[in-house]
Amino acid sequence: AVEVLIACVKETDENLRTNALSTLGKIAHAYPNAASEIADSTSELLTSDNALVRTNTAGLLGDIAQSNPESVIQLAPELAASLTADDEETRVNASIALLRAGEANPAAIREEHEQLTAALRDASSTVRANACLLIGNADAPVQLDELRRLEDDPDEQVREQAAWALDKITRQ
Repeated sequence: AVEVLIACVKETDENLRTNALSTLGKIAHAYPNAASEIADSTSELLTSDNALVRTNTAGLLGDIAQSNPESVIQLAPELAASLTADDEETRVNASIALLRAGEANPAAIREEHEQLTAALRDASSTVRANACLLIGNADAPVQLDELRRLEDDPDEQVREQAAWALDKITRQ
C-alpha cells in the first residue's frame, strides 16, 4: 500500500496527493518501519504550490518523526525553510516536525538557527512556542534578546517556553 500511495503523491491531481499524504501519515504512525521510505519520497512536496499539499507533507513528516525521528531529521533544512510558508498550517506542522525530529539530532536543528530566530516573530503562537523549545533543546545560537522579548508575549505558552529556553541556554 505504501508504494501505491507514494505513487499517488507524485500524481498531479492535488486531491489525490492530499489524501495520499494523509493516509501515509496514518500508516507511518501505525507502522514506523515504513517511515524512512515515506519521508524520503515526500520531502520535495514541502515546496508545492498547493498549500494543502505543503501542510499535509509537513504534517506527515511530523507523524513520522514521532516514532522515527532519525528518518526526518535529515530534512531539517527543508522543514526550517517551511517555517516561512505563506500559510499558517504549514508553518505550524513544520515546527512540530522539527520539534519531534530534533530530539534525534539537536546539532541539525542548531544549524537552522536563522530560521528559528525568524520563527520567534511568527504570527502563530504555536510556531513561536515551538521555536523557543527548538532553540532551547538545541542550544541554538540566537540572540538572547530575541527570547527575552517573548517574556512579554500575549500568549502564556510562548512566555513559558521562552523563559524555559532562556533558563536552559544560560545554565549551560
